Amino acid sequence: MFTTWATATASAPTWPTWPTWPPPSIDYPPIEQPTGAPPLPNDGVFVDQEERPQALRVWGHADAHPGETVPYFANLGNKGNAAYAFALLAFLDFRQVPLDGRDQWVAYGTVPAHGQGVAPGRLIAPAAPGALEFLLLLVRNPYTALEVPPDGPDRQFVRIPHEVEPSIRTAIVVTK
Repeated sequence: MFTTWATATASAPTWPTWPTWPPPSIDYPPIEQPTGAPPLPNDGVFVDQEERPQALRVWGHADAHPGETVPYFANLGNKGNAAYAFALLAFLDFRQVPLDGRDQWVAYGTVPAHGQGVAPGRLIAPAAPGALEFLLLLVRNPYTALEVPPDGPDRQFVRIPHEVEPSIRTAIVVTK
């Protein structure tokens, strides 16, 4: 027989104590630094079809045939005084797709303070024709604890509104 809240004792329920683990110590590789292009006023992620764009601009759409490879570049920037680690993911119509068109679902790296980085990617156009939305999602400091300390009555939730950032969406128009 189950005990309902109304028939339980007057004391508050006790919650299990969860083990605590130290945050992982991960050395993320530095992202390739662009050369030969002027620094862009970028503090986040944008996607472009140029590896070294001369200006920030929106990559509005790309036309593709089923199964065709659509190359792109993830351009990341950091205006801050400290380097940040990141995880980068790609989505097509809000479903995760590999960044390289094959099997790399997440890319990890670091962007130096006041620096930039660029990473190539490939999108494989799906078999069904139609207009689809493509975007990249940048997660800064991906292993940041969501609450500190991770257990107990004194825990506080970490504020992370600027830790997850999407790129501007690009329309991928697949035609037969």
